[in-house]
Amino acid sequence: LRPATTPRLDEAALERIRALPPLDHVAARDSLPPMILPLLVPPLRTCALFLVRQQIAIGWDLLVRDGGLHTGAFRDVLLPLTADSVLQAAFESRQARLGNPRDPSTMERTLFRFLRMAPPRSYGAIPILVGEDPIALLYFDRDDGDLDDLIVEDTRRVCSTLADALAPLAAAESPLVDRWTTGSGTLGGRRPGWERYAPLTPPPSAR
Repeated sequence: LRPATTPRLDEAALERIRALPPLDHVAARDSLPPMILPLLVPPLRTCALFLVRQQIAIGWDLLVRDGGLHTGAFRDVLLPLTADSVLQAAFESRQARLGNPRDPSTMERTLFRFLRMAPPRSYGAIPILVGEDPIALLYFDRDDGDLDDLIVEDTRRVCSTLADALAPLAAAESPLVDRWTTGSGTLGGRRPGWERYAPLTPPPSAR
């Protein structure tokens, strides 16, 4: 059983999110993470949401229990989903995946450093699916215990609620990552071609 000190999911808050009117414009998208992520932190240490564009995970929003990276800087993250990581595994399988804290991949180690967090004791990722399409990804971790089945299931339910909230935008073919897209084809004012780089931070020539 989960320890009594570990909070369970706030069912009433989850129902309030489900009862929200459908999103009718992309700008409303950013109202969701501040409602969603506090349902999971704690017991999780970190929850980081990425929007998916082609095979790139783009930092969207995050919540960290004790400091760490702030949201503005997190939106500079571009993570290739072609490199070995728990996010790649969740993206390709369309299912929840847990990482191996004893042997994290190079990309996972880079992510931990970028988040300014010590390596977690346990971590995972869940795709946010609309139909069969992963339109976003959630990275989550703990530094004080394992990700037991109950925590993973609670996290999966929150991700399902987020997917339902984003579905109207996806159905309208709204560009969920329009914040980062300009007429010149750059990402957030960045130079075209960033998606060719594996690092999470831009090469010096692109800053």
